[in-house]
Amino acid sequence: MAAGRAKTVLHPPSNPAKRAYCEADEVLPALPYLERNRAIVDACGILVATPKGLQEELRSGTWATVRYARKRGVPVIVLDP
Repeated sequence: MAAGRAKTVLHPPSNPAKRAYCEADEVLPALPYLERNRAIVDACGILVATPKGLQEELRSGTWATVRYARKRGVPVIVLDP
């Protein structure tokens, strides 16, 4: 990894059809969505979320991840779609 460059870590979902298969410095084992999303929050210092809309939804994995991050005290940036 080059100096001054952020390390990229992939947290793939357990569904192979939804994986991006991109290059990264580290690829972690695939996990079910809820476990994976919590692992992402637990590993980051700030969460950048890109939901499909700005209105929070109860049955949305992205919004559930945002709620978990806020509960854990992780700063969250929600980008306007």
